[in-house]
Amino acid sequence: MTQTRINILPEIVANQIAAGEVIERPAAVLKELLENSLDAGATRIEIEVARGGRKLVQVKDNAAGMWPDDVLLALERHATSKIAVAEDLTRISSLGFRGEALPSMASVARLTIMSRPPEAETGFRVVVNGGRIQKTGETAMDFGTIVSVADLFFNVPARRKFLRQPSTELGHLQTAFIRQALARADVHLRLSADGRRLHLLPDQTPAQRVAALLGPELVRRGARVDLDHGPLRVTGFIGPPTLTRPSGGEVYTFLGGRFIRDRLVNHALFGVFRGLLPRGRFPVAVLWLEMDPALVDVNVHPTKAEVRFRRPDQVYEAVQTIVARALGLAGPASPDAGSPPAAAFSGEASPGPPASGVVSEPPVGAAASDQRADGPSTVGDRPPGPTSRPWWSAPRRSPFEGLAVIGQLKAAYILAEGPEGLAVIDQHAAYERLNFERLKQDYRAAEPARQLLLVPETVELAPPLARLVLDRAAWFGRLGLTLEGFGGATIMVKAVPAALSGADPADLIRRLADVLSELDAAPGTDEFFHEILAEMACQTSVRAGRRLSLEEMQALVDDLAGRGVAPSCPHGRPFLWEIDLDEVAKAFKR
Repeated sequence: MTQTRINILPEIVANQIAAGEVIERPAAVLKELLENSLDAGATRIEIEVARGGRKLVQVKDNAAGMWPDDVLLALERHATSKIAVAEDLTRISSLGFRGEALPSMASVARLTIMSRPPEAETGFRVVVNGGRIQKTGETAMDFGTIVSVADLFFNVPARRKFLRQPSTELGHLQTAFIRQALARADVHLRLSADGRRLHLLPDQTPAQRVAALLGPELVRRGARVDLDHGPLRVTGFIGPPTLTRPSGGEVYTFLGGRFIRDRLVNHALFGVFRGLLPRGRFPVAVLWLEMDPALVDVNVHPTKAEVRFRRPDQVYEAVQTIVARALGLAGPASPDAGSPPAAAFSGEASPGPPASGVVSEPPVGAAASDQRADGPSTVGDRPPGPTSRPWWSAPRRSPFEGLAVIGQLKAAYILAEGPEGLAVIDQHAAYERLNFERLKQDYRAAEPARQLLLVPETVELAPPLARLVLDRAAWFGRLGLTLEGFGGATIMVKAVPAALSGADPADLIRRLADVLSELDAAPGTDEFFHEILAEMACQTSVRAGRRLSLEEMQALVDDLAGRGVAPSCPHGRPFLWEIDLDEVAKAFKR
């Protein structure tokens, strides 16, 4: 039998392995170099890239600079000025601290560092090729540091072949640039590619920087966030419902000045928007989070995009509460009153929010919810607090407040006079939202209001569908829907929720069975409950084509105003269109 021998890897090989963890592509080089410049106190940073960063990534700053000995020491693994003792790891406030980036780059590229402190008469230059120092010496330069990374992966062809086309890599470089630019609006930044200037950003206010990079609508019409709750403080901007994207890629969250893509934060944030935006659409937002560094561990991943919170439940609840308040919606009244746990149905302990982690992109279509075992969100079912402004930027407590119904259009739309002009309401979607809110209210009640049927109705389904429904009979019971098996694949309906007293029980059960068979979400998750309640609300809402009296329409509007809900159906479709009086006057040339 061959004896196993243990060998110490050569330093160059070890550095190349480390580079694989830290330096994935040119964008990772740019991220690490920008973090070093910002940590060094730079107020002006100029970036040059060539051929998507494959040929060159160069970062020039006006920071404090380094003396020759420090330049050479920075090329050693685990050499850093950010931490000194183990205790420093529990309160990290800098962006970079591992001391792996520069030696990793030096091992897989042609690296040149030029640096000069303000006190020195000349700068110092070092050239490293593939991990070996080639040249050192004095150089003429302004104070600050210039780091050039050329021919990335020139000596690791297996890694180089995985790089994409220059245009694709340039897109990743711009993404890394935008993230750092949003993190530090007070720093002057310039990005040029192949001699062409792409971005020139002077030192700005956060609002100016956000508008410059993501468009003025986010600032002009977005909800401004400046709130704290529990251990967390959040400032930033959340775009209006007219500004959405097909993925969550334009939701930028920062913690301590560091861009993070954290599963827990994303789930909390997107959970607030469930039912407020159409399926498959995500908001645009920039949020800066602040909390005691001792309450978060940023040392859990080489790229530092993933973090671990000491109290994830508090952070989850804080994010939901702050975002809901910023949108003018009601958040949880207390830490224990957020979303009723799924255990209310099963009797099992709720697992709480998901573990913090990193995801490459938030799931498209719905989910920011499929990891949290809670019942329907409470967002939007109580009037907003005194600090609320949107939904959406109206000075009124609710967009339905002060609306006086004046008529109905084509038996489908409610017309109302409001403080700013004319309001048009899609009556079916409005009743759908109202029924949805009533069902959530019944769900939270100790004994939900139900309408007993004088004669129980039986519904026959295909055997697999009947089993799906009966397996969840206890859950439906919490909503006021009382079901029993009646032999074979027949289900007996004995009561329906009071909010749905006009519903056809057989049609309701058939549609719920279809939804259950199509629903991917696991029982007990937010998405599961939301889809079930949304379907129940939809099937029993007033349809287009039904004439309503002025009293019926006014009662609907007043009920919506009293609940402080957003003007969108549970599936995210808007149902309120406000026409400003100035627009009416302009149409008549007045």
